[in-house]
Amino acid sequence: VILDTNAVNQTLKQIKSHLFNHGYFNATVTKEIKYSHKKANVYYQITANAPYNLNKITTQVNDQKVLELLKQDSIFTLIKS
Repeated sequence: VILDTNAVNQTLKQIKSHLFNHGYFNATVTKEIKYSHKKANVYYQITANAPYNLNKITTQVNDQKVLELLKQDSIFTLIKS
């Protein structure tokens, strides 16, 4: 059996990163490799826990130029009020 454990670990990191990017900051991901005959199976156990949600974001900017730039850039955000 040839198993690339680096690829298995990279996949684990990608799963954790995906969960983190979606607000699951306390998620845990573990792996288990089971070998049978000439085959290896990789199982990932994911415990997402509760996601973090933002209810409100406020900004306080004293510089008008910076405020205008912030307003222009805010149209590209995924956060909607």
